[in-house]
Amino acid sequence: MRTLLSLLLILPTVAFAQCPHTVQVSAQMSCMGGGIQVNTSSGFAPFTIVVERMPQQSQVETITNDADGDLLASYPGTTWDATDGCRITVTDVNGCSVTAFASWSPYTWPFEGVTTEVQCTTGVSQLVVEFNSTPRPCSIDGGPVIQPGGNWTFLTSPERHRYNGSLAPGPHVISFPEGLVAGFNYCATSYNFTVPVPISAGDCGVNLRVRSALGGAMSTGTLMSDALRTSGLIPNSEPFSGLGYVYTGAPVNNNLSAALLAVSGDNAIVDWMVLELRNAASPAQVLFSKAVVIQRDGDILDSDGDPYVNCPLSPANYRIALRHRNHLAVMTAFNP
Repeated sequence: MRTLLSLLLILPTVAFAQCPHTVQVSAQMSCMGGGIQVNTSSGFAPFTIVVERMPQQSQVETITNDADGDLLASYPGTTWDATDGCRITVTDVNGCSVTAFASWSPYTWPFEGVTTEVQCTTGVSQLVVEFNSTPRPCSIDGGPVIQPGGNWTFLTSPERHRYNGSLAPGPHVISFPEGLVAGFNYCATSYNFTVPVPISAGDCGVNLRVRSALGGAMSTGTLMSDALRTSGLIPNSEPFSGLGYVYTGAPVNNNLSAALLAVSGDNAIVDWMVLELRNAASPAQVLFSKAVVIQRDGDILDSDGDPYVNCPLSPANYRIALRHRNHLAVMTAFNP
């Protein structure tokens, strides 16, 4: 007689119970900031509340040991830059978590790089802006709104836009109002910038404003002596070539005008000097040199009278060296 044995396997069951608490979230956010309100019903305290940006899923803050799971928080607009909502996760003391969301229209705080660039063919500096995307409506010094079309010229390397209007030398403010551009809400921003005094047409490259002093001419007070000029001993042409100095590059404007030598007072010419631009990393290497003149108040001029020294090199970091026929040479320090 055969006996049929039955084997009954009883497997444990796991029950995934729903969390006992519910979470509701409401939010109102704009460029000026806003608030988030979280209401938690039921559940077992204490709670942990995690606030995250969406869609980045990056954490804003975590509140621990909260008695009721409720939150009423205010944030500056920049906290939620380029977001479209928030995710709130409320976890009770037993580790049970409930997630809820709130959404809003995305906005961003753009950063426009605002500067000026000199147009060397005219010597006039113009406003240049690196927009996040396309040009936005703006105003300058509280004036009328400048619309994007036709008022900007697109430039490359790097990509930027040049304002086609003219601005007087001095400080200015450019303001961008809040508005929708290319499907995205941009927040209001404003920037200060200064338009330099025009330079002479054709002075491309690097234009330096340098001050120095010759110890031998600075006997007393704060002004150097212009005795060489009043005695008629300053030559009209630069003297250093005749003394054996070899210039680097092809310097121009090596002659002084009679009108410049006739200037008296603080801006009177003291003597000729040599200005050198040197390699910042290897200062023994002279990249360009030219003859300049120094005034009684220490300003160094191009010999054509411009209140700066023009060097046809690309903008970069350089060391500046100054030479004089009977003084020790000096050079600026540079910390890369």
